[in-house]
Amino acid sequence: MIWHNEGVIENEKWDDKSIGKGCDIELKLNSRHLYIEVKASKSKNGLFTMTSTEMQKMRDEGDDYYLIKINWLEKIIKNESPDVYVFELPYTKFFKPEKMKEATFRIEGESNE
Repeated sequence: MIWHNEGVIENEKWDDKSIGKGCDIELKLNSRHLYIEVKASKSKNGLFTMTSTEMQKMRDEGDDYYLIKINWLEKIIKNESPDVYVFELPYTKFFKPEKMKEATFRIEGESNE
């Protein structure tokens, strides 16, 4: 198992090592390679943000990509369990333009100014 941000537990100044990877955790089980992205919120929130890299990885890996959504994360501080949801095939489930709040598009060849 590779958790790209495992070091964050010991170091407050940890740089996000999952940037550019498209997922937070990579797990190899026998011949299968799984990719897991974790999104969390302090309350019950149906909105979450994904990067372009995460969405591309989610699309490319299909059945091997999982999204874990954690609501009420602060319950952990109270020694309670947060709400945890695991989604299979998240690209098919969530990538629906009619349900998206907003999206940012970049025209190839244009500057980012």
